[in-house]
Amino acid sequence: MFQARDQNQDVSYVIPRKARCGSWTSWPFPRCPHPGNAARFMNYVLHPKVQARISRYVSYGTPVSLARPLLPSEQTSDPSIYQPASTKLSILTLTGPKLEKWQAAYDEIVK
Repeated sequence: MFQARDQNQDVSYVIPRKARCGSWTSWPFPRCPHPGNAARFMNYVLHPKVQARISRYVSYGTPVSLARPLLPSEQTSDPSIYQPASTKLSILTLTGPKLEKWQAAYDEIVK
């Protein structure tokens, strides 16, 4: 996003008021006269061989299950990239005073 803004000051983003802790990747596509091209690009990037090449290069996990067998074992066995199955994941829902406390802390960070 920051690289895109360096090239075009009209590019911006919004941090949701009710932000979630977690990690995800998003692919923002601006409005364009050929939205089908964006879909074709996403299909290309999500192809297992392409996704494996990208994942290998950036040392970042891939959500494309068919790409994982194409990755080096030192990457797929790295717990900082792929958490072990024993790692407990949970969804935390905040309401009331807990939400207000977390929101205040978040607001301080992003000021």
